[in-house]
Amino acid sequence: KSPLFSEQQKKALMKMFNDLKLKPLSKDDREFINFIDSLKKASSQNKDYEDIRYELMQYELGKNDFKEGPIEGNPSEGYEISVSIGNRDAQSAEIYDKVVDINAPTEKVEELLSLANPIFNKLKKIIYPNIQKISVEERAKSSGILDGSRLSNVFHSDAIYKRIITQKKMDKNGKPVLLIAADGSGSLEHDQMKMLKILVTAWLNSIHKREIKLLSALYHSGRVKKGIKGPLIQWIYHPIKTLSNNLKDSVRAVASLPDYGTGVQSDVLSFEFLIREAFNLAKGRMVYMILITDCKWNRSFYESFSGKEEVRKYFEQLMKNKKDKLHITLISLGTDRIDTNLDGIVNKIISVKYDELKYPEKVAEKISIYVASCIKERKKVIK
Repeated sequence: KSPLFSEQQKKALMKMFNDLKLKPLSKDDREFINFIDSLKKASSQNKDYEDIRYELMQYELGKNDFKEGPIEGNPSEGYEISVSIGNRDAQSAEIYDKVVDINAPTEKVEELLSLANPIFNKLKKIIYPNIQKISVEERAKSSGILDGSRLSNVFHSDAIYKRIITQKKMDKNGKPVLLIAADGSGSLEHDQMKMLKILVTAWLNSIHKREIKLLSALYHSGRVKKGIKGPLIQWIYHPIKTLSNNLKDSVRAVASLPDYGTGVQSDVLSFEFLIREAFNLAKGRMVYMILITDCKWNRSFYESFSGKEEVRKYFEQLMKNKKDKLHITLISLGTDRIDTNLDGIVNKIISVKYDELKYPEKVAEKISIYVASCIKERKKVIK
C-alpha cells in the first residue's frame, strides 16, 4: 500500500502546522491541527508501556530483578467473631482464614503416608452415624403382678400409666460433618508437629469413600495483610474454599505444613469460628470434632479469665448447647506433664505422651482402643 503522504507533502504540512501556531486559530485550523497531530502519532513509535516493541519491553524488564507484587500467595479473608461466656457481655475479635500453600514434593508426601499407615488401618473401621433424638411414648408398667394400665381409670387418667422418653436413632437423610482442628502454634515442638501431621493424614485417608462431609484446618497466627499478623485459620480441606476437593491434595497440604509450630493461637476465637463453619455445613446434622493440640491454652477474649479458664468455660457452655449434635475427641500431644483441662467435658480424650511421639505404632494402639469404644457406642444407635 502507498503511504498517505509523500515526504515532501509531510514537510509542507508540518510547515503549515508550525505557521498556524503563531496565528489566532479558527475552528477549521484547530481541526486541521488535530488531524496533523493524529498523523504524527500514527506514524511514530510511542515509548510508553501501552505501545512498545517486544524487544524493547524485554530489554526493560531484563534490567530489573523480579519484585513481589501485592497479590502473591493465597489471599486471606477476615471475619468478626463475637462470643459470650456465661452471663458476661459478648466480646468480639477478628480472625482471618486462607488455604494452605501446597508445595511439598512427592517424596515427602509418600513418607508421611507411610508413617500414618498404622493409625489409618485402625481408623478406617470407625463409623460416624448421623444421630437424631426423637420422643417416644412408652407404657409405664409396675414390677408387680397388677398392670396399672389395664385398670378402668386408665381411660380418663392415662398420664399416670405412660411416659415420654427420648431415644437416639440414626438419621439416614444427609451427611454428618467431620471437623479436624489442628493446633499449629509456636508451642509445638518438632516431634509434636510431626505426630500432628501423621494423625491428620491418617484421619483424612480414613474417610475415603465415606458418606461424610469434611473440614480440616490448622489454627495459629500469621501474616494476614501486608505488614500485619493476626489470628489465622489455614484450610487443609474445605469443600468450597480449597482449590481442590481431592483428598490426595489435602495430604499434600498437610505435608507442606512447617516442621515446627509457628505463631500464637487464639483458642476460643479459633474454635468458635471452626465450629460455626462446621454447623453451617452440617445443616442440622451431627458434627464430629477431632481437636489435636498440646493443650497450652491461650486467652482470646476475657481478661478476667486465664487461658485455661476461658477454654474450659467455653467448652462447658458449648457442650451444653450442642450436646445432641456435637461429639468432641481431644488428642493431647505430649501432655503427660500438663493437665488437659477438659476431662469430663469433651466426649473422648486420647493422651499421647512425650516418649510416644516418635512411635506411630504406639499411638495406633491407643487409637485402636478409641475406635473400639466409638464403635460400641455408635452401633447401639444404628441398630
